[in-house]
Amino acid sequence: MGIIKTITGEPSYSLNNDMVSVFISIQGGHLTAAFNHGQRSYEPIYTAPWATTRQ
Repeated sequence: MGIIKTITGEPSYSLNNDMVSVFISIQGGHLTAAFNHGQRSYEPIYTAPWATTRQ
């Protein structure tokens, strides 16, 4: 798949290119993503408020 990174406290597989970064948690298959458009980055997928932000 991709490189494993810790995202919101969960080890996750990462896939990315210059337009999008996608992370899928190893344990539960949860998905998060960030989209780049010009100088801005958008993260439309919600992370649960109880999730830690250790990255």
